[in-house]
Amino acid sequence: MDELLPCPFCGYTDIEVHIERGPFGHHAECACQICGATVAGIGVLVPEDGGPADELTASAIAAWNTRSEPKEPHQ
Repeated sequence: MDELLPCPFCGYTDIEVHIERGPFGHHAECACQICGATVAGIGVLVPEDGGPADELTASAIAAWNTRSEPKEPHQ
């Protein structure tokens, strides 16, 4: 499993990764246990009978670890 970066909002490292069941299947989600920020995995949804948990978790961690680059100021 990839290492989780600190929360992009509050900076804490108490992040939980869990798999949730939704109306169309399962998805993984990362959630900060301090401020409540959440990020779900992108583009990974598996049928009701479950699926590869590693792929679901990796998708959520990749989404959580994504940081945007600062924009150049307009001149």
